[in-house]
Amino acid sequence: MSGPMLRALFERRFKLKTHVETEQTLAYNLVVAPGGLKIKPVPAGSCEVPPQAGSPPTTVRRADGTVQVSNTILVNGMPRPIPRPLTELRRAAKPSCAELQGPDGPNWVMLAGEANFSALTQFLRARLGNGIGVTDKTGITDKFNWDLEYLPDSIAGPGSTSGIIPDADAKVARAPTIFDALEQQLGLRLEATKVPREYLVIDSIERPGPN
Repeated sequence: MSGPMLRALFERRFKLKTHVETEQTLAYNLVVAPGGLKIKPVPAGSCEVPPQAGSPPTTVRRADGTVQVSNTILVNGMPRPIPRPLTELRRAAKPSCAELQGPDGPNWVMLAGEANFSALTQFLRARLGNGIGVTDKTGITDKFNWDLEYLPDSIAGPGSTSGIIPDADAKVARAPTIFDALEQQLGLRLEATKVPREYLVIDSIERPGPN
């Protein structure tokens, strides 16, 4: 039960009366920074496709002679790579064909393989928090590989780790803010703007009577 049905129930049982108002709220446009992009579009095949869930494990022999057996796990019913150490992911010849994120000391990292800026705006909305909208205004539809590292602030802390095992013993220097990291590492910028947002105002409500 949702939407009009739920509203009708509240109006009948609680004598609820409401109205909608509109306010201007903070949002951001993702644009190319004045210095231009610092990442280049990549062709198909520029990332490593994770094995499908349930597929046989793949044995990988590293350059140092150690062996890793990799496979996938299910996260919310979707196949995801088994988390790997951040340093190992960054040394790989190709990134995973996904958007992986996790901590690196005090910082937060997003590794992307053959991702577009639509995926980046979704990531930024979650990072900025408080319902702040981010719209891709770059006009670029190409796909990219990127490694974005920034220092979270009080606006929104990191969410759940996805695909990355942090290096607990690493002494990591503090990265720049998300605004500076985007420009310095990717050549992108978040420009503040105002957008209209509707919200519901409760005019009156009563305690429900017996059924």
